[in-house]
Amino acid sequence: MKTNDFDRGTPGFFPVPVIPALVAAALSAVALFVAALSALLLVACSSPVSEEFYDAGVLPDDYFCMKLPSGSTADTGGQLRLIVSPDFGESREFRPSGGETVLLEFRKNRPAAVLAYLPGRPKPSGAIYPYTEELDERDGFAAEILWELYNEEGGCTEAEKENVRLFNWHKLIEALREQENPWLVDSDKVKEAIRAGKFTKSKIKKWVKKPS
Repeated sequence: MKTNDFDRGTPGFFPVPVIPALVAAALSAVALFVAALSALLLVACSSPVSEEFYDAGVLPDDYFCMKLPSGSTADTGGQLRLIVSPDFGESREFRPSGGETVLLEFRKNRPAAVLAYLPGRPKPSGAIYPYTEELDERDGFAAEILWELYNEEGGCTEAEKENVRLFNWHKLIEALREQENPWLVDSDKVKEAIRAGKFTKSKIKKWVKKPS
């Protein structure tokens, strides 16, 4: 409150000394309320998360327009298989023609995994709505991690689901692109850390497995 808010005069029926006393009492009550609220928040957030990789900010709109990689029967000897996994909902599978542009709809403010399996390629290309707009082989690992978190047997607790939703998938994609082969990173450890809200970039190098 601005200091000059009380310089506009006082009503005639209020004795002047009463005003400072009322203000002091009100400020004291507000201070007690803030202290109590802070204590409750500390209890509720007793499991800290990495500020770098978790963000409660609002994500963009509900639609994801992407161009699919070439994957028609004619040029690859098989058909493109597209899997879309929304926010802890049932995954959907499509078999579109490669090279076309598709418009996918997702729940607002919820990351979604998109995986494209091309014939003859052992690993999928991937994208994570709304952070990447094209399916990319380099991003397949991150998208598959999200897909597995959404579809794991036994599921996640409500707290773990919230950690998955608030996780900064864009930064994970950038961190994994620095790896020569992201698929050598231990996916189980990545998922465990994301669920617990304790993922940090420095852990990635520790979880790289030796090529078999």
